[in-house]
Amino acid sequence: GISNGVDQNHLRKTVSKIGEGARNDLGWGRTKEDPSDLSNYFDQLLSYKEAAKLRLQKNFGLHQDSNRIILSFVGRLAEQKGIQILMGNAAGDGCSVMELILRRFGDAQIVVAGPRVDGDDLSGRFCGLVDHLRKCFPGRIIGIFDSENKTHQAGSIYDENGLAPTLTSVSGGNIQPHI
Repeated sequence: GISNGVDQNHLRKTVSKIGEGARNDLGWGRTKEDPSDLSNYFDQLLSYKEAAKLRLQKNFGLHQDSNRIILSFVGRLAEQKGIQILMGNAAGDGCSVMELILRRFGDAQIVVAGPRVDGDDLSGRFCGLVDHLRKCFPGRIIGIFDSENKTHQAGSIYDENGLAPTLTSVSGGNIQPHI
């Protein structure tokens, strides 16, 4: 049925398609031949989540462990979107909120994706901080920045497969992310 304007069957088919693709990419094999077959959807949901997480970790050079917690920020890297909060001094500890998370929670990983804002000093400093943290915490944080082509603008579209997250390029093409 329809819930909040989203056709749940189409959404489940999209999740199933992504989950089956992730399982296949990891060499786990498919649980069914036709991803649109929803007969065992709820039985496979945790398997899809685990496979999608491991594929994301593999594709972006993060430590692969399905038990890790992934925190993400996807959006334009601008003050308007709140990046100054992530850069801010955490409780007087002398480090950023992101660094504090990585220090205190050994199982946490951070994914930051979005275009830099040209001419914005804060945006540049934020990207520099993420790059610095990548060196300090290898396999735990990744920054996906693209200020020229802006290929990592995130949003969602509703199509015949349901509501799906997408990355939109400047040229107007939509691609499905590896989630």
